[in-house]
Amino acid sequence: MKNKILASLSSKIYHFVYSFFIDVRNRRFKNMSTKKMFREVYHTNFWGDESRAKGEYYSGPGSHDDRVVNDYVTCVKEFILQNPNLARAVDIGCGDFNIGKRVCPLFKSYIGVDIVDELIDFNSKKFDIKNVKFQVLDAINEEPPKSDVIFVREVLQHLKNSEIKSFLSNIKKNTTCLIVTEALPGLMHEFEHNLDRGVGPNTRFSRNSGVVLTSAPFLLDFERSQCLNITKVDEGILRTDVYFFRR
Repeated sequence: MKNKILASLSSKIYHFVYSFFIDVRNRRFKNMSTKKMFREVYHTNFWGDESRAKGEYYSGPGSHDDRVVNDYVTCVKEFILQNPNLARAVDIGCGDFNIGKRVCPLFKSYIGVDIVDELIDFNSKKFDIKNVKFQVLDAINEEPPKSDVIFVREVLQHLKNSEIKSFLSNIKKNTTCLIVTEALPGLMHEFEHNLDRGVGPNTRFSRNSGVVLTSAPFLLDFERSQCLNITKVDEGILRTDVYFFRR
């Protein structure tokens, strides 16, 4: 009993200290719009890789860790091979396209969208791929192009709950299914779902929370779903789910 109490106290103290550190670190983003926040993150190399050439863009270790990326690409390939009718894809928050370039050959058409204008301009010049186009899009306030599948990978965790609601409302009108990947502090029963936050470049780990679309306040309406993959990472897990919408 004593050890359990100590472990519980240690966990609470850790999350309090970690939360305080993250809040201080994110203070500069507090009053920024979502667009300005992501632009600042990319322009200051906030997610960090000092070896990147000047002018390059970097979407963070979650898009470049070989083990994480390979697990993700494998599960997506398996899913698309089982569902060959999903021929048109939109990648929301495509970032530096390090993952998209490995997934796009699976589709007849692939549109990478992001809210950062300069990033989209950079990708358009860097990636000359026949079936790929890039487009500036604010998916919180704008509807994405029509597609069979929408990818959103480690994007929602940076948004406020009201923005996630708006995003879901926009994407459901124009696609058959959503493949969403989120960083979570553990298995579903081990953390509090969807504690709200301000816009920022970090996850909700500091509050021992994560985005779960099937829980309040989102309560995503779908026909069927499937967990495609869970990859363990240092802070918790990366979970990828697919949701098919009613038509």
